[in-house]
Amino acid sequence: MYRYIQDGILNPYGKFLGDWLLKPEEVIRLERLPRWVKKVPWRFQVLFPEYSTKELNPCRDYTIILSRILDRGTREEVRWAFERYPREVITEFLERDGMRTISPRAFRFWSLYFGANPPVTTFWRLKGRQWGGAP
Repeated sequence: MYRYIQDGILNPYGKFLGDWLLKPEEVIRLERLPRWVKKVPWRFQVLFPEYSTKELNPCRDYTIILSRILDRGTREEVRWAFERYPREVITEFLERDGMRTISPRAFRFWSLYFGANPPVTTFWRLKGRQWGGAP
């Protein structure tokens, strides 16, 4: 538990009398993540030019890893991600962060593939996106 808190994987609610207080949502999210911390293979470095694959933590940095693999990954990389992350984690990623982190084409494909229900974007935000506005 302490290693997860130290690595930033688990965000505690607070500390009381030396014990960490955790939100139930954080514990459920941690339960869905892979139990073993196996590093990202070095051959995936092409997808992460600004990061070192040695320092990427698959539990803590799953949003970065999934966004790059689902957007620009090869079959081998996508297969690695599917073996690594449960379906619920990928679906949650698509619903929460997918629209802003991967290309619209890849987002539509993976949303249909996983049956994700992303939030509906209002019309005025879609128009602003053409000029680089907020998602």
